[in-house]
Amino acid sequence: MKKGIAMLLMIVMVLSALVGCSDGGGANSSSETSSGTPSQNDTSQAEDSQGVSEDTPFVITTLASFFEQEPPSTTNNPVFDFVQEKLNVEIQVTWTPNGEAMTKFNTMMAGDNALMVMGGADVTSSNYIRMCQTGAFWDITDIIKDYPFITDTLMSDVQRDTSLTEGRRYCIPSYVPDARIAMVYREDWVENLGIELPEVMSAQDYYDLAKAFTEQDPDQNGVADTTGFNYVDDQDKEVNYGFNTLAVACGAPNRYGVRDGKVVAYFQTEEYMDCLRMMHDMYENGYLNSEFMTLGSGAKYNPMLDGRAGFMFTTATNAVTPGGKFDTLLANEPDAKIGYKMLSLDPNGNKVVNSNITGVSGGNVFPVSAVKSEEDLRKILQFFVDLNQGDCAKALDIGIEGIHYTTNADGTIEITDEQRELRDADGSGSIFANMFARRLMADDWGQPLSDYDKIQQHYAENAQYAVPDISVGMLSSENIQKENELASLIYDARAQFIMGFIDEAAFNAAVDTWLSSGGQAILDEIQANYVTE
Repeated sequence: MKKGIAMLLMIVMVLSALVGCSDGGGANSSSETSSGTPSQNDTSQAEDSQGVSEDTPFVITTLASFFEQEPPSTTNNPVFDFVQEKLNVEIQVTWTPNGEAMTKFNTMMAGDNALMVMGGADVTSSNYIRMCQTGAFWDITDIIKDYPFITDTLMSDVQRDTSLTEGRRYCIPSYVPDARIAMVYREDWVENLGIELPEVMSAQDYYDLAKAFTEQDPDQNGVADTTGFNYVDDQDKEVNYGFNTLAVACGAPNRYGVRDGKVVAYFQTEEYMDCLRMMHDMYENGYLNSEFMTLGSGAKYNPMLDGRAGFMFTTATNAVTPGGKFDTLLANEPDAKIGYKMLSLDPNGNKVVNSNITGVSGGNVFPVSAVKSEEDLRKILQFFVDLNQGDCAKALDIGIEGIHYTTNADGTIEITDEQRELRDADGSGSIFANMFARRLMADDWGQPLSDYDKIQQHYAENAQYAVPDISVGMLSSENIQKENELASLIYDARAQFIMGFIDEAAFNAAVDTWLSSGGQAILDEIQANYVTE
């Protein structure tokens, strides 16, 4: 009944918008009209509008990725419709699953099927660097100076540098917070076992929790069928999430660091080996899942979703329920509770979190084959600005007034459970989540803070504790390619050590091979540039 009322409310607002809209409203890719407008008038823009026609909508074609089973719908999507009408654009989206984004990106570029805004750019890949070198994308190094809002507001300080290729800008990176990794765990299991977790977890605390979740029947079913640590090692970002989080908690650098004035790779340090030994011990005792090498991005949550595992390291916002990554678990186990902890305590008593900014994987580039003129490029850049300011920013942050929220007489925003559910159901909350460059945090429109917003605030607060990867922005394209080529040496050795197939001597031999095969040149370049910086 409640959902029916909410849907009726949406229909009424759509009809009202149709009656009240003025001539020349923008078209959209799903042939739907706007579903309403936020109440707040446009705020002044950081950059002036640059020539979008008042009569004909400017068409923007884009490749965008999605994270759920299906992409957000562009049909009857109030926020999508509003943005198109407000900014007089027609957005034509080609969707791709996030796990296939880079493959889709490369395939479309190779097949001369490029769109005007291509998402999924990986600035560390040799293929991307080669495309930049051969003029496949617009070089926006000088043009972007006319749009300071993009560089100052839509990029982090770290990404502003790491998204460059040979000192030139081709990519506008997706804004990723430096300190977003958390231990996401079964809070109900902690309560069942009567465990009091410390405010900030040490490496030993993580080990003890994995042991308790494995040995003490946390789901209270009388069967030894649980595993403490849901670990994923897929030679990609999950290494940064899982292993690197524990390594930093053990006192290791984040991929690269300085020891006695000398740049070293973290796998050359004793703290890294401490982490490896702990991981091997957890594997031997069954405290972490045995299939950790085969859990790719599509299956990485399964041990927790199936009720088999107690914690994992992932983006903290995934802990939000409902609406995060664990709704399936809650559907099967309604009494389940998900908690999160975002900081670790290193052996010296310092609060730390490993920064997962190790480059830029995901961002927008503008192929010269699809964006035919500088005028069109500037229209797109201005669209990025306008999308993130004024009424459009408000629509992206909280939706459409009368459908997704209500403005009270005192100017505060009220959002009911039904309105929040409707914003999820009609795709308004996710349609622009990964399509174009966006602000990290929602603006304050007087709305109550959601659980998601609270975690975003934690990101900002915890940035001071982020342990950076000092190689970011310090390597040439040649050594970035070499680093990627050599990565499997350490990846294989790490996995084999954890599973007990090799000993420390064999692992150290793999490190020596890495050094002699080009790794030392990588360290030397970081050393030279890091000291210079």
